[in-house]
Order: sequence, then C-alpha cells, then structure tokens
Amino acid sequence: MKIGITIVTHHKPFLIKSSLNSLSSQSFKNYDLNFIFIKGSGIKKTKTYRRFNLLASKLKNSRYQLSMDSKEVFNIIKNHKKTNKIHIYDNNQSLDSGAWIKYISKKTWNKYDYTFFLMEGFLFKNKYALEDAINFIKNKKPNMIML
Repeated sequence: MKIGITIVTHHKPFLIKSSLNSLSSQSFKNYDLNFIFIKGSGIKKTKTYRRFNLLASKLKNSRYQLSMDSKEVFNIIKNHKKTNKIHIYDNNQSLDSGAWIKYISKKTWNKYDYTFFLMEGFLFKNKYALEDAINFIKNKKPNMIML
C-alpha cells in the first residue's frame, strides 16, 4: 500500500515545526511526504481586488485572512529529510482552501493508495496515531476517513 502525506503551509515556522516533530515521532514511517507552499501575501494591485484593498487599508489592525509567506517555512520544508515534493501555489486570497483546490485538481495525489491531507499545525495524539489509521485503512478499506 502506497501512502502519501501532504501538508499545506505558508507563514508560521512554529506551526510546521511542531507538525513535523509530531510526524517524525510516529511509529509508521513508510510514506511519501509532500508539501503545498502558499506563496505571496494575496494582496493584488488589480481592479478586481480594488474594493478588498480599500477595505484592507482601512482595517490595518484587523485580522483579515491574508499574510505573507515565510522564507523560513520554505527552508524548513525544503531541507526536511523526508520531503518528496513541494508544490508551490500563489496566494489568491483563498489561502489554504484555494491551494487545496489547485492541488486536488492536478491529481498528483492519485498515485497513492491513500493520501492524508494535513494542515500546518496538526499534532498526532500519540506515536501510534498514524499506524492505527493505516491499520484501520487496511482492515476496513474505506474510500475516505476524517481524522
């Protein structure tokens, strides 16, 4: 059984570091590790984003859902010993969901029997969590599971 793990990330080094530490502590190690890296801030200087940019400039201290990518995060995933491939997508103001749609549409995940789609900041409960999920998949053969 070929397993793929894909993690989306872009801006907080502590999120991806904690997730990679959790993943490396797992007893199950037989997987390909892929990353989706969201590049850019998402703020566009075009007519289609004019209204958004006006609102964003008025709300400088607000927490609107755009943030610049982190070169440190990119270096962490690029230099991670288990990294198989990094897929880079521009931030189009839809952040994670927009990147997932692009990735899923390319069907590069299709070469695996099962692919885990994870978000930066995930943590496994214990060192057998991934192994237990794999055993469940082997025994029950689900089309999809939600963790």
